[in-house]
Amino acid sequence: MEPDRSFQSDGSSYARPFGPADCSAIARDPLRPTFQPVVPFSVIIVVPFCLIISTGADVNATREENHTTALFMASLDNHADVVRLLLEATADANAATKNGVTSLLIASESGHAEVVKLLLEAGAHPNSAAKSSFTPLYLSSQNGYVDMVEVLLEAGANPNIAVEYDVTPLLMASQKGHVNIVRLLLEAKAEVNAADWKKGTPLYMAAQLGHTDVVKLLLGATADVDAANIDGATPLYLASQNGHIDVVKLLLDAKADVDIADNDGITALFMASRNQHGEVVRLLKEYGADK
Repeated sequence: MEPDRSFQSDGSSYARPFGPADCSAIARDPLRPTFQPVVPFSVIIVVPFCLIISTGADVNATREENHTTALFMASLDNHADVVRLLLEATADANAATKNGVTSLLIASESGHAEVVKLLLEAGAHPNSAAKSSFTPLYLSSQNGYVDMVEVLLEAGANPNIAVEYDVTPLLMASQKGHVNIVRLLLEAKAEVNAADWKKGTPLYMAAQLGHTDVVKLLLGATADVDAANIDGATPLYLASQNGHIDVVKLLLDAKADVDIADNDGITALFMASRNQHGEVVRLLKEYGADK
């Protein structure tokens, strides 16, 4: 699998927009010089936030270089009050940047739960994807945001949409060991055997990294215990190679083929022996391994 990916800013400093209390002050004295920007300081134009709302200015105006909106910036910086005001002023909840990143996507990646809820309530599409193919559910699953995953699933997020390299939210959550997210995704009918481009399944990833509780969940959801990757390596092979004895025991109890070999003819027993995992070797032999 490819390493984790995250959306990065352009390195500019972002000012904090002020909230409703400041808007009231401006309404009393509109000439008071307290305006603060809601766009990077690198942009010369300073947007008086409250006057955008009160004068009917275009709340969906974008920066020319990357097409970010005020709503996107407020979502990025977790300013829920500002997000709420912009949405009330008919800001487009589904507007995307030049790279296809929506406010919902950036808020999900950043873990801003209240902002995500506001955007979904305003009609943001839960399955919106960037040009890179990342979805809000994938990013929340990757980063371990249990509450966010629950909210997105309730809003209709599809747990089986894969991103680049055919990685699903379940595959990523299993690799990371996010057991509660794995449980939520399985309850939402995530495909338990969906594999990435190298045929690595969620069970394969969890077994390789020793995530025992995740392995239990996946096996309980009828994961294919002997599903091998393109090199012929099975979950048992990887767990044995890495010395994860609790995972090995779970796989063996689930009737994993103890003598199945990879494309080079190498077995789990051979790998455990080579890596000096004595307890794993003894356990494999107890279950009949002899190759």
